[in-house]
Amino acid sequence: MNNGTHRPIYIAIAIVLVIFFIYKAWTFHLSALDEPGRVTTFLATVAKRFYIWREARREVHSVPPASAMDASDGEMTYGMDCETCHGKDGRTPTEIGRSLYPRSPSLASERVQRWSDADLFVIIKYGIRHTGMPGFGRSEKDQQIWNLVRFVRGLRKTP
Repeated sequence: MNNGTHRPIYIAIAIVLVIFFIYKAWTFHLSALDEPGRVTTFLATVAKRFYIWREARREVHSVPPASAMDASDGEMTYGMDCETCHGKDGRTPTEIGRSLYPRSPSLASERVQRWSDADLFVIIKYGIRHTGMPGFGRSEKDQQIWNLVRFVRGLRKTP
């Protein structure tokens, strides 16, 4: 078939897409107060899980033996770096943490505890862009981050 006969169809599709994107741009709200829709949440969650999984396997983050990780040092680091959003106990996010999107989770929750140690290390070291979760790889040494992972793991065991 001659491509010239399809040209009006392509132009019509392009016009519809341009109008759609202009409409979406015009009606988009930048506010972090509104919850995003289910589709946006689903797609963002899938992408986040994939990128964390990929990053945790891209670099060799050899998990030190439990005896080499110090949960009490992790608790001190937590108090300096994490308490502002995740709360004093790690279970009850602060007003700041509840104002972010996605909301700061309870670190004892199944949602957090199901990550592997390497995944948690990557999340803490590099952060997650566009979520409010900063990366601490420039301010904390790897050993301190592993200690923080150990502290977070301990939250699932304590009431």
